Amino acid sequence: MVYADFETILKPSLSGTVEEEEVLSSSFGDCGTIIKSVHPGSSSASRTTSVASHMAYSFGYYIKCNFNDRFSKYVTYRGVNCSKNFVNTLRDDMMYIYDNYLSVIAPMQTLSKDDEIVFSSSDKCSICKEYLGSYRVRDHCHLSGKFRGAAHSSCNLNFKIPHF
Repeated sequence: MVYADFETILKPSLSGTVEEEEVLSSSFGDCGTIIKSVHPGSSSASRTTSVASHMAYSFGYYIKCNFNDRFSKYVTYRGVNCSKNFVNTLRDDMMYIYDNYLSVIAPMQTLSKDDEIVFSSSDKCSICKEYLGSYRVRDHCHLSGKFRGAAHSSCNLNFKIPHF
């Protein structure tokens, strides 16, 4: 298992350059197994001989939410139906985060004086980085409500958080 703490991921932008986009959440998990001896069968059809099998008996996972730490959590379980419980518990936790945070669009916060200056003086779209004419809209994060920059209306409407 590979462990990494990704705060951002690289994504291609509309203009063909590579931009960074914040990762909403990361999940890290691991399972514990019991090794049981296997008695080799009498079949000569295979040249592979099984000598042991792994039986899952525990799991642990950590969900790290970069947008709101109250959704970050560690879960551990030890017992029967470990694999099934792992999938069901992780799915339920991720659906809770989606239903209670990701599916709710936050209204844009009131712009500060600095934000207003950035908006009025921008000459490039904050999304596609192309020339920004006189018609511009205020782009904001739908999770936090924070102002991101001036954008083309079409770029703003097409820039969405993926719904999995």
